[in-house]
Amino acid sequence: MDTVFCVELLLPAVDPDPEINISSMIKEIAAAIPLLDYHPPLLFISAENDLQEADAILQSSGIRYELGTWLELDERWITELRVLTDYGVATPSGRTFIDLTLCAVMQLTCTEAGSELASAILQAEEHAIAMKREDGRQLLAVDRQQIELLEGIARAYRCSTKRLI
Repeated sequence: MDTVFCVELLLPAVDPDPEINISSMIKEIAAAIPLLDYHPPLLFISAENDLQEADAILQSSGIRYELGTWLELDERWITELRVLTDYGVATPSGRTFIDLTLCAVMQLTCTEAGSELASAILQAEEHAIAMKREDGRQLLAVDRQQIELLEGIARAYRCSTKRLI
């Protein structure tokens, strides 16, 4: 799991101002800093100093935009694409990103003899945006508003949760 930065271009629904050339602005940003990925209207950037550079370029452009922190999920994460679109994107290049203002990553593990981890996972999966098994732990990306629900599921099955991100 890698934290990345995102620039969301707030493009108008109607034709943009003819004085603003959005494609040339994106090319200028891509020439100045390495872009991880681009999924209109989102530009993904790996380093905070590169985000600051993109911010400086866009400030003088007249294009409205927002800056954010996202999480790149590696290929071992299983995503529910129907749900993912509310919380992140799967880009045409095969990368998956989730917005950390909307999501949290939780770890679900056994805490005691008699824990029913398999049952807890089964129930928790119903609420997951993405999930991954790693080193005997179950990782779940969930809506931030469902953290308490996940904690309740864990308690019911004598398991524990830990918020990772």
